Amino acid sequence: MKKMNNIGKHGNSQIITEPRSVDIPCLDPHSTITVHRYTISESLGDLIENFHGYCVEFLKAGNPDPENGSYMDQIIDKTVYESVSRVKADREDHKMLICLPLNDMHVGDYITTKKELEARIRKNELRKARLAEVDRVYDHGTAYEKSRGGE
Repeated sequence: MKKMNNIGKHGNSQIITEPRSVDIPCLDPHSTITVHRYTISESLGDLIENFHGYCVEFLKAGNPDPENGSYMDQIIDKTVYESVSRVKADREDHKMLICLPLNDMHVGDYITTKKELEARIRKNELRKARLAEVDRVYDHGTAYEKSRGGE
């Protein structure tokens, strides 16, 4: 879409184009982590959908009086307890879905870093040995040779 902008010098109009959306590839190492959707328990879903029916059924069959309100409270409390338990279980699953891939990445990074460290230590030892050899050759026949334990 193009817009005309009349704020130019000497009355010249300028054409401004709207920026286009561009997909930028993601190179994030954590891009494999996915969103975990929480779910409600079947009993809570059933209670939500059929709550009116349960209340009508209770009122018809229970012949309620002002002192008999605890029946629905028990059903609601039981359903809430089951639903909270389900959400807690989902939360643990959710934490594991996040933590396991992260742990695997960290273990992989640790192994790679440990191998790099071992390779650098070996290179350092080889460089020290080479430097000692160069020093020995360079100091051959001088006073430094005797001070370093040479022949």
